Amino acid sequence: MLLAGPWTDSTATPLTGTDHAFWPPGVRTAADDARVSAYESALGFYHGAQWPERARRGESRLVLNYARALIRKTASYVFPGAVSFSALAPADDPASRDAGNLAERLLASMASELDLARLDLALAIDASVLGDAAIKVTWSQQRGGPRVVAVDPGALVARWAPDDPRTLDAITHVYGLTGGQVRALFPTLGQATLLADRTYPVVEGWTDDRWTLTIAGQLVQDVPNPYGWIPYVIAANNPRPFSFWGQSDLTDLVDV
Repeated sequence: MLLAGPWTDSTATPLTGTDHAFWPPGVRTAADDARVSAYESALGFYHGAQWPERARRGESRLVLNYARALIRKTASYVFPGAVSFSALAPADDPASRDAGNLAERLLASMASELDLARLDLALAIDASVLGDAAIKVTWSQQRGGPRVVAVDPGALVARWAPDDPRTLDAITHVYGLTGGQVRALFPTLGQATLLADRTYPVVEGWTDDRWTLTIAGQLVQDVPNPYGWIPYVIAANNPRPFSFWGQSDLTDLVDV
């Protein structure tokens, strides 16, 4: 049985997912380190750290953040409103058309409840700035419905088929939770000794077949994947043909 966890019922932001010290040895490669470093540089540039050298004592600097303005405006053109969709009826008869209309209403209601229009815009900006955006789509037993949440791509490591970078084989997701959060989210996993205010590394491992959960270096769950697929979606921005990860749009703007 899949316990209610941070992927379904928590709104707590992962604390240290990009901190290399939180990662199990051998999981992150040099390429992953370079990717996360590029994320940090791109995000800094997006937020205005655009001078190539550090400021001298007493020096005042002016930054015209054209990159931020351009990316936000472009994203607003790509997603000017909620994404529309239609459900195709299997036949052209009243019952089929009614079923199609009902499906459209249910999907529209779910998209509104999950605030997917706002999430689409935010992810478009993330993908443009960083080169990648990520979401996790899971089922909340407590709420009786799906959950769609953004994930920091820097907190993810992906492994894909050697002959096809579009075929995802495994995802490792690392983030931090306090001892108090761990006990609230996993009350049956025997984590009573964790200090309430201390942050501990949490590692989720996903393949199509298995789901593992490690907290503070201890494996606490190793069960069949309840979904049958990896519940993450990676939106790679203009990836190279042989690459899983994308490229930041800021690469072309840094020298402008």
